[in-house]
Amino acid sequence: MKAKSFIATALSFCLLLGCTACSAQPQQEPSSPPASSSSEDNSETVQEQTPTYVIGFNNYNMATDFPQQLYDGIETAAENAEADIEIMYAEAAGDPQKMVSNIDTFITAGVDLIIDFNFNPEVGTTLSQKCSEAGIPLISVDCFYENAYFFGVNNLLAGKTAGEYLAQLVKDQWDSSMDYLVLEFNNSAGAEVRQRLEGIVEGLAENGIELTDEQIVWIDYNNDTTKAQSTAADFLTAHPDSSKIAFGVLTDPAAAGVLAAVETAKRSEDCMIVSHGGEAVAIEMLEKDNCYQGTVCYDPAQYGELLIPLAVKLMNGEEIETMNYSQQYMLTRDNLDS
Repeated sequence: MKAKSFIATALSFCLLLGCTACSAQPQQEPSSPPASSSSEDNSETVQEQTPTYVIGFNNYNMATDFPQQLYDGIETAAENAEADIEIMYAEAAGDPQKMVSNIDTFITAGVDLIIDFNFNPEVGTTLSQKCSEAGIPLISVDCFYENAYFFGVNNLLAGKTAGEYLAQLVKDQWDSSMDYLVLEFNNSAGAEVRQRLEGIVEGLAENGIELTDEQIVWIDYNNDTTKAQSTAADFLTAHPDSSKIAFGVLTDPAAAGVLAAVETAKRSEDCMIVSHGGEAVAIEMLEKDNCYQGTVCYDPAQYGELLIPLAVKLMNGEEIETMNYSQQYMLTRDNLDS
């Protein structure tokens, strides 16, 4: 204790002398304080983090080429996107209950956006209502749903594309006349998709091939390739003397069924077939010598390149058009290898 007291007394005496000496010196302007470390911290820029999104993809199935290519294209585009995107996958196979339950699962999981590829506009209204209530944007692919965003085929233009090509074939091979135009459609796909076949009629008319109502036959094959084959076979059996029959078919797999019916009936010289999709089965038919003439190719593998940027805009809160279209062209034997 004494030592500490002594030191304290000595320090006090020295400080007193120091203060007296300082008072004798002229006053100087105080120097600027050194920069604090906190100012250095404030100057550091904060790197923005890449946003992370989850997209629910409700696919029809993986049984045919089109939905497989669509899924692969979406996955590839998601991997290459600037945003960090995870795809949550489910299949519905056109089952209305499964379509709804998959959407419920996505909503419960808290996805940021839903892409639906099915063909049921009536159920689509339910899906869009559920998504709206949950505050989740919904993009429907190739089938128009009320109160949802659409991405896919410009159906009427696609039909006209097929009709224009078919008209040229009729002029070149059938002397500009036809007996019948048989349109194999899927009624459950709705009025929007039906335009792919209505457009064929318009495309023919716009290119000089006029048909009466009696010459245009509509057949609902209910999205069943076997039924597409059997209904085509029934029509051929009922019209044994007709030698200029054109089939316009909603999908490539159904067109394969129609071709099987034509070849079984040995009526290839009497028929022409065009369809929609651009799937592998269409390419296989074009690689052979038969009456199948071509398909309006939608290139589903490329859908993702346009779909994912649209999805990112929506998830970022940006506005997009309600109707958004993919590219399409007529694929025939002439441009098959190009």
